[in-house]
Amino acid sequence: MKQRHQMILSVVPPFYDHELYIKAILKHLNSALKRFQAPPQVIIVSYHGIPLSYQSSGDPYGFQCKHTTKLLREGWQTSKCDLITTFQSRFGPGEWLKPYTEDTVLQLAKHGVKRIMVISPGFFSDCLETTEELELQLADSFRKHGGEEFVYVPCLNDTTEAIDILESLSRKHIQCFL
Repeated sequence: MKQRHQMILSVVPPFYDHELYIKAILKHLNSALKRFQAPPQVIIVSYHGIPLSYQSSGDPYGFQCKHTTKLLREGWQTSKCDLITTFQSRFGPGEWLKPYTEDTVLQLAKHGVKRIMVISPGFFSDCLETTEELELQLADSFRKHGGEEFVYVPCLNDTTEAIDILESLSRKHIQCFL
């Protein structure tokens, strides 16, 4: 009987707390500071939302997001602004993880916050949900509600740091097949 080769599939575990990942995001945040006339008052750390029912059923994603923000806060060198975890891109019926990014940003603008920075570490590469939803629409809404400086920090995309992270994850993961 003829046999065919079966490909082995595996899934790399979540890397929300990977040291290289956290360092790369912090480097991006520090680089983005140069785009402000004065330091930002708040940094919004926006993650893709999921229905609240997923978390209620045991999905650890929301906790992983909050842990990433905690690690970023611990590594952040500028203590003059807070990092706030928010969730974006909700659709359909039902409650999603909160606080919602847009609601939070609009409330900040209405309460006198003039300068914010937004980063979305849950996305490794920029896409429609980061460029359109955050960089364009959210920035426009922030300014329409009294905000002045809005800086969107791009995802890691194809930076050297991103490649280093992928290499590290791949090397560690492939060890189980050798």
